[in-house]
Amino acid sequence: MHTPTPCPTPDKGRCATQEAAQGAAQRMRLRIGRLLIPYPCVCGWWHLATTPAQALPADAAADPADVERLQDLGDAEFRALTTADARGQAETPDRLALRHLSNLPRWERMLSELREDIDEQLAHRSQESTPDIGDWRRRARRYGQALTERAHECRALLAQSPPTTDPSTPQRPTQKELRRLAGEKAIDRLIAAHGSEFAHYLAQEYALLGADLPPRIAKYLPNQAGAAA
Repeated sequence: MHTPTPCPTPDKGRCATQEAAQGAAQRMRLRIGRLLIPYPCVCGWWHLATTPAQALPADAAADPADVERLQDLGDAEFRALTTADARGQAETPDRLALRHLSNLPRWERMLSELREDIDEQLAHRSQESTPDIGDWRRRARRYGQALTERAHECRALLAQSPPTTDPSTPQRPTQKELRRLAGEKAIDRLIAAHGSEFAHYLAQEYALLGADLPPRIAKYLPNQAGAAA
């Protein structure tokens, strides 16, 4: 029996066919004044995106030389490549090498660092009222969402990797690690849907323990609520 590939962006709406996705895109255009682009997902459904999807060829494999080249990159260069991939600007050989099993743990770590960085920037500039701040926030949030989608894709690839006894090869995540990842993902979805309410309760618990609230949570609290917590 064929096992469906896990969706790297399960929070997105799903359409069974391209025609259905095109119809959904037209309806969304009437609501938001912007035409979204249908694209086929590896999970078998169709999603909508703000930019055309850059699907990798189904039968493409990373060139070993490219995989090794990425392994030799310094953190600054690897970070730049991760950013380019999230923005849809990376070349296909680099994208394939980035998704090779040996590069997945480092990619996951870099995605996490980049997401924390953009969340901190959003929190730091939350009270700015300059003329261009609204456009910057929209772009920053879209970039943050792209990082989250890449992180889901990376975790799905790690979960699909076969077990190995080679100590130099990253191991498939244990059930405990997969449960942790599922919990993190569920929290991300909860924050996206009920950010203010979730942040309010979490701020109270952090205050009781005397801990500092993470910037990615604090950004959902008004100044008054944050001060009270």
